[in-house]
Parts: sequence; C-alpha cells; structure tokens
Amino acid sequence: MSTRILPVAGDPDLARSLVSLLSQLPETEPALPVPDSTALLDALDRLASASPDELPEVVLVHERVGPVPALDLIHEVVRRFPQVGVVLVTADTGTTVLTAAMDAGARGILPLPLAYDALSERVRAAAEWAAGMRRHLGNSPESGAGSGGGRVLTVSGAKGGVGTTLTAVQLALAAQASGSTVALVDLDLQCGDVAAFLDVQFRRSSVDLAGIADLTPRVLQDAMFPHPSGLGLLLAPADGERGEEVTERAARQILGALRARHDLVVVDCGSQLTAASAAAVELADQALLVVTPGRHGGTGRPSAPYGCGNAS
Repeated sequence: MSTRILPVAGDPDLARSLVSLLSQLPETEPALPVPDSTALLDALDRLASASPDELPEVVLVHERVGPVPALDLIHEVVRRFPQVGVVLVTADTGTTVLTAAMDAGARGILPLPLAYDALSERVRAAAEWAAGMRRHLGNSPESGAGSGGGRVLTVSGAKGGVGTTLTAVQLALAAQASGSTVALVDLDLQCGDVAAFLDVQFRRSSVDLAGIADLTPRVLQDAMFPHPSGLGLLLAPADGERGEEVTERAARQILGALRARHDLVVVDCGSQLTAASAAAVELADQALLVVTPGRHGGTGRPSAPYGCGNAS
C-alpha cells in the first residue's frame, strides 16, 4: 500500500524540492503542497468528512508555515486527526526544537537542507506510526488482522538519578510476570546500567547488532542475555564510547526486529538524548518521561546527584 504524503510549505522553492524528492521515494503518493495552515486544516477536514481512510498517512510541516505557527499547527493536527503522522521540516535540529516538536505531537523532525536518506527515514517512521494508530483506532483495512508485532515502550529521564532504569526494569518484569514475552533494551549507550542493576555480566551488546543488515532470530538470540526472570536483555556496551556505533538507523532496525518477536519491548533511554534514543522515542507506541521533585517527599532532604555509574 502506498504512503500518502501531504507537504505544507509557503516557500515555493521548498515546496518544489519536497515534491521532487518525495516523488523519488518508493511506494509513496505525494499530494500537491498546501501553502499555509488554513489550507491544510481545510484539506484534512474535507478528507476526514468523506472517510478517515482518505486522510494522508504523513503530513510534512515547514517551520515557517503561517498564519498558525508550526508547532501550534502540529498540535492542532494531532489533536483533530490522531491517525496522521506529522513531521516538522526545520533548519534547526537542536535538542530544544526536537523536544518542542515531540511535545507538540510530531513524529520527528526533517532537517534542512533536504536529503533523500533523511526524508526516506522520517516518512517511513511516520507512516509506520500512522498505520499502527489506524489499527488501534479501528479505521484501517488491516485493523482486523492484528498488528503483526509487539509494542515499544520507551522510558526516559528528565535528568540523571530520577529512577529511569528502575522504572524500565520494573515495568519489564511486571509485563513478563503477566505472561507477555518481553525484551528490555538499554539504549543509555554512554552510561547504561541495566546490567549492573540486574547483576548480570555479558560481553554482547547492541553494538554487536549495529552493523548487521539481516537481524535473524539466531543473531538476536546470540546478542541477548536470557535473564532468569524470562526477560531478554539487550545491554548497553561496556565501553560507552562505542555507543556511537549504534546509529539512528541501527536503533530502528534493532527495535523493529525485537518488536516482531516480543509482545513488549521496553527501552531504557537514559537521560541524555542521542540519535538512537530519539529514534526509539519516535517509533514508540508509548513514551514515558520520569521526573521527580527536587527534594525527597518523605525526608525533605535534597535528592542526591547520580552519575553514569549509578542505577538511575
């Protein structure tokens, strides 16, 4: 099935560039760009009134769209049309913009200047999310056939020491105890401590999967530690510097392979945003953010600082 894409860009040159690149993507149906927020909402309203199935899977919103600001527009689209995956097209790909886009409901950001590989990745990820949402909402032709895979739950920390790893581990153990097949992935690649938290030692990690094109069940099994609880553990590398080898593309491939073989994949993303953890949050079915007040509620004492070597 082709992915329908609706670009929103008031800049004619950017609109032409988007359509030109989108037309090169396989199995896509790019629509004619709309110039502003009013035209976008009107177009989506018309399509939804005919049938929710007529809505595009992906909407690309340029950062300079008007008259409604881009982030406000994304929030409105997500609120009114939750089955549409929205991507922000922006020249600023910093953490602040990424966080604001995710808070608004975007499924990711597409950096400017445009590049084929980045466009392909963002469109594919947003389309996959939209397909899952449509199955969940029951307005997809495939909704009766099941999702064909498990769910991905990411756990991120607003800062170090808030209990991110504790939360991820306990959620994974609870799901495993309920009878689900669960994989626990440590994507805190610089200073992950799931292994220390569960008191396991294993020489393999996500780095061993990063360069493998075909992640077969045997390859996954060799890289994962079978915990006595029944959890399958994919650990962070012992050498944090090697974490850079797990790219955004590798993270997507690894989580996709795990999702196909488990009922639930719980991902500990730590408190530092990386390309891999951002990709995990982007494709997740649910994303949890762990926060804590500045003082412990029971004692009134300030929270102790935690570093990479502590369980978080």
